[in-house]
Amino acid sequence: PITGDDTRFFGVILTIICALIVRFGLLWKTTFSILMCILLAVFFFFVGSFITVDEEKGITGYRASTARDNLWPNADSGAFFAVFGVYFPAASGIMAGTNRSGEH
Repeated sequence: PITGDDTRFFGVILTIICALIVRFGLLWKTTFSILMCILLAVFFFFVGSFITVDEEKGITGYRASTARDNLWPNADSGAFFAVFGVYFPAASGIMAGTNRSGEH
């Protein structure tokens, strides 16, 4: 399992990488360095999803039983609107409605 010390270690490594990117930034394209940071974050997300299993916190990892339990969850009728209320501003952006208002 990943502990707080591991998080600090990865944080220090990422800080050093970011410092090197800033130091030698003129040699690299900015878009390439941003792309590499995003790809690294996605890679560590998937690595962490396979490594971290904590039954007490409800993190079961990838199991067929978990997928089967989550396939048809017991949700009430208001759950759709609760999820929609969170998802819509996150996907459209908080300024999307105000930018289309026409008032300046």
